[in-house]
Amino acid sequence: MVVHLPRETMRARLSAARAETDGLFDMLVPPAMYERPISERHRIVFYLGHFEAFDRNMICGPSVSELDGLFARGIDPVDGKLPDDAPADWPAVETIRRYNRQTRLLVDQALDRATDTLMFHVAIEHRLMHAETLAYMFHWLPFEWKHRPHRFSVSHGPVDRSNAQRMVAIPAGHATLGLKRGNPFVFG
Repeated sequence: MVVHLPRETMRARLSAARAETDGLFDMLVPPAMYERPISERHRIVFYLGHFEAFDRNMICGPSVSELDGLFARGIDPVDGKLPDDAPADWPAVETIRRYNRQTRLLVDQALDRATDTLMFHVAIEHRLMHAETLAYMFHWLPFEWKHRPHRFSVSHGPVDRSNAQRMVAIPAGHATLGLKRGNPFVFG
């Protein structure tokens, strides 16, 4: 199946998805990058490189880069046990960010030549799926390891926080959640 959207539309969608995940990482203090808030999951630093490795491997084809391999699969636990890698087993954040910049350039060049954008859709969906995972993982980190993002969501624009500290009284009574039956759900 050939899936083709105008390159600029695809580029904008990819850029927005990248901004979402970049924004998540920007919320963390540097030491948090090497934490594993959920014992069954990879350390957060894995995901910093995973998005780009996935994009690179899916869109540009297999690579011989050590980082492509590391971030494609992570450091697998042995004998079905929980992961036991140490922070020192992972590259420095700046090394990963340099890898990400180089990889994004390759992926963007591939988009310039693409006749089928299906793999770009897959890459965007994959990135946003893991963004949800990361957001959940971040809830398990100590509050002081996170700071307020400059923006909440690329897709919904800046968030007005002028009344964020204001209490609101909610009257007692029944509340109905959701839409009335028969009303279509409208996204956007």
